[in-house]
Amino acid sequence: AVGLILPPWTGIAPSLAFVAAIGFVVLQILATRVHLRMGDRKIGLNLGLIVLAGVVSWLATIWV
Repeated sequence: AVGLILPPWTGIAPSLAFVAAIGFVVLQILATRVHLRMGDRKIGLNLGLIVLAGVVSWLATIWV
């Protein structure tokens, strides 16, 4: 979360927020796959985090 918030706020390497958000999206996609393979169908939180990180990456491209 720090990698998503601090770079745009401080102005120090704001492109890191984009990289962190994309990495988080990939992480959550892989976590969703693991949950589905294990038979756990409660993936709402993972999907919500994917959407939020996607929005953050989109906003990071606007701010950079």
